Amino acid sequence: MTARVLPDDASGRSAAVVTLRAGGLVAMPTDTVYGLGVVLDAPNGLPRLFAAKDRPLDRAIVLLVADAAQAASVGVMPPAARVLAERFWPGGLTLVLAQVPDARLPAVLTGGATTIGIRLPDHSCPRALARELGPLPVTSANVSGRPDARDAAGVLEQLGDRVDLVLDGGPARGGVPSTVVDCSSDLPRVLRAGAVGPGPIVDALEDTLFEGSNSPDEFSGKALAVRVVGIDAAVEAASRHNQKLWATGAIDDADSWAAALGLELGSADPDLGWEFVCRLVDAVPDEVLGVVGAGALEEFCSVAAGSFVDRIEARARENLRFRTALGSVWQHGIPDDPYHRIRTAAG
Repeated sequence: MTARVLPDDASGRSAAVVTLRAGGLVAMPTDTVYGLGVVLDAPNGLPRLFAAKDRPLDRAIVLLVADAAQAASVGVMPPAARVLAERFWPGGLTLVLAQVPDARLPAVLTGGATTIGIRLPDHSCPRALARELGPLPVTSANVSGRPDARDAAGVLEQLGDRVDLVLDGGPARGGVPSTVVDCSSDLPRVLRAGAVGPGPIVDALEDTLFEGSNSPDEFSGKALAVRVVGIDAAVEAASRHNQKLWATGAIDDADSWAAALGLELGSADPDLGWEFVCRLVDAVPDEVLGVVGAGALEEFCSVAAGSFVDRIEARARENLRFRTALGSVWQHGIPDDPYHRIRTAAG
């Protein structure tokens, strides 16, 4: 039997609550595309949700919540997650969080993982349903592999006899999917770029990632913004942050940050460290080149340059800014051997 269709108004939402409490599947408008939801404790509700979409059972489903407090009832909210939630919720940001120990979420919901994806949508319908029913497993209201449903007619076309109720809220806004950030460990990581760009994420986390100490040791082990948002945003953020600190007379903090990151990446991922150093040298303003660029390059050289002598020598010969930064490195006493070729190229 084809699903009932009701307007997305107070009466329709009341009917949706009754349907969901009875274990039914309800399609609803969200701030992106139409979603398909079920209550967490419905007998066979989640298996039916997967079956309606022909969705593989190893693909986790996100919980939509009414507010940040509800998110914290099922997911552990570390400082970075709280900062991101305050800045970007409600909206296009999904946080992957460690499960609260007593949450007891079904394994089928999480794909067997110990984490859970949570989002506070910028649409009143799923928030209202979650407020009545608790965190709501919701996935896109389409057959897996087919286009997203942008309106009630699109839901009926694909899932008409597989769902119980469709709330018709008119055309969905559409647009890009949510950005997914994993905050389940000490260092947040962007798993999927989307509605929230990497630059705003770095800006939101700037206090956590960049500030609070002039000691590189206190940054060690974090790998900072490169591993959070990727190298493009990391170089952009580092350059912008350095300019701000130069203007306020606190450039030693940026020097420590660059040095710590050069050391971290040189040790853990020399190729990534090399790319970061080269691009940072190209990006920072002239007035901080000998401080910030040299700081990052010096630490990178201290752990990784032995295998990069050819690359460093070639870049020093062809790139004046790199040569300037590298020249500052030698003032800090990097041993001549095996770097005499690089010293000559930098001179």
